[in-house]
Amino acid sequence: MTNIDTFTCEKFLSENEIIEIEKIMTSTDVEINESGKEHGTHYANYYYMKLYNHEPHKGLSDILLPKMRSWLHKDIYIDDCHIIETIQPYGVHSDVYTPVPMEGYAEAWTVIIPLGDFYTNTFIFEEKCRWSKSVHEWVDTEKIQPVDRISDNMYETYFKHTGREQFRYLTIHDFFPWRKGWANATSRERFHCSDNYPARGLKSKRAIVMWTSLPI
Repeated sequence: MTNIDTFTCEKFLSENEIIEIEKIMTSTDVEINESGKEHGTHYANYYYMKLYNHEPHKGLSDILLPKMRSWLHKDIYIDDCHIIETIQPYGVHSDVYTPVPMEGYAEAWTVIIPLGDFYTNTFIFEEKCRWSKSVHEWVDTEKIQPVDRISDNMYETYFKHTGREQFRYLTIHDFFPWRKGWANATSRERFHCSDNYPARGLKSKRAIVMWTSLPI
């Protein structure tokens, strides 16, 4: 199995490619999911892209698929691709079972490609879980001991939008500044989260997000 490491690619998409992607998405009917709104907290809007040979989004496949295969793996499969417009910062989670890969495939990378320059970061942690998206569930089930490597000052600066206790069990692996057209890929099993961008006056941010898998 390929090592699912963490990579950042500068200028993965050109300005013209971003313009073309935005043009395709705004000129066609797009499925939209207002995430969390039904539970009273509207976290984000998801605008779904249909890759491969699905019309009317074939132009998106022509842009994204060759680049993904060249950069990460020739056999990569994109299980889900969407533009996300976040309204509230997400807390710590992994992307296992989001969605469940096809039979014969296993989770590979989560890929983020910002569609603008935003004063925000995605933080990626060393710790992984293959079976749960929740730090608390992972800690309770596997009897994980705290490592206390994230200081109170770091928590107050970047993570105050979500609970403090879970950060006792996490170690920072990497962080990804949201720069237009850059791309970050990391294991779907790794815990990760947004920083507290509303505290800096940023109301929302937009990016392409892909959840990928590879043949077993």
